[in-house]
Amino acid sequence: MSIPALRGGFAVNSPNWTAYLYTREASDGGIPGTKRNRRLPPGFLKGRMSILSGDRKRGLEPSSRSSSGESLPKIPPPLGWKFWVKAVLKPALVPPTILLRRRKISRYLAETAEPKLHVGCGGNVLPGWLNTDIGPILSRRGAVYLDARKRLPFADRTFNLIFNEHFIFSLTLEEAMRFLKECYRVLQPSGILRTVTPTWSFLVELWKNQDSRHQDYVQWATREFLHMDHVAPCLVINNFLYGFGYKSVLDRETLIWMLSEAGFSKIAGRTVGESPCSGLRGVEGHGKVVPPEFNELETTVLEATKA
Repeated sequence: MSIPALRGGFAVNSPNWTAYLYTREASDGGIPGTKRNRRLPPGFLKGRMSILSGDRKRGLEPSSRSSSGESLPKIPPPLGWKFWVKAVLKPALVPPTILLRRRKISRYLAETAEPKLHVGCGGNVLPGWLNTDIGPILSRRGAVYLDARKRLPFADRTFNLIFNEHFIFSLTLEEAMRFLKECYRVLQPSGILRTVTPTWSFLVELWKNQDSRHQDYVQWATREFLHMDHVAPCLVINNFLYGFGYKSVLDRETLIWMLSEAGFSKIAGRTVGESPCSGLRGVEGHGKVVPPEFNELETTVLEATKA
């Protein structure tokens, strides 16, 4: 069964530090976007992980004012000149990056008895894992370059475990389905894929804004990202989706169906940081830069086992 070719959101930067930024692939001739962190304080990553991290606050500067004088944030934020400079330079650096990647992958697999793949690692570099992301050109910052929209550069039945956190929403539905099938292919029998992502149910409850947890989240997100006095779930949800380049948002049932279509036979829900598999406990990094209670509120965790 095929996935409908839908596109969602405005193609800008991926929202958080563990996700790929697979944006503007059509309009920019196949050049992926750059990475920014939706969850870190302004300036935390400046000069390090992302060329746009220092632009976050600037990107949310007021664009207009309401009749009451209230400032409205720019959603989505504008792309700075550094984005375009990197977009021009990146294609020339990809070939040497792939050469370096081959060496690192070969060395990791030769030295590791139970290989584990971390896709879209961002700054959450896990010891003992092959940490990959689309951002690290020339394979810097402890991770190797990987464009997970394409066929994964690994042989069948390579890894015991695969982990991705707040990443799959940066793919279109078609790309996400292909990625899950690739995960199934490169997993060993009885291998486990752990997928951690926000889902539609969280956004629906956020819009309803009926309980204290979601009300607190709206208040926090308004202060952290919108920098305005007016508090409204609608603005928070718009910023959540369009300010950070979501391409698709799944619900739990659809993600389970997609995992099943990819070939996985045993699919189970988990909580953040917990797993029957010791190698998958405590691997999440999103809760280190977001208040833990909000991370748990917005996050769904599924583990799928290859038969």
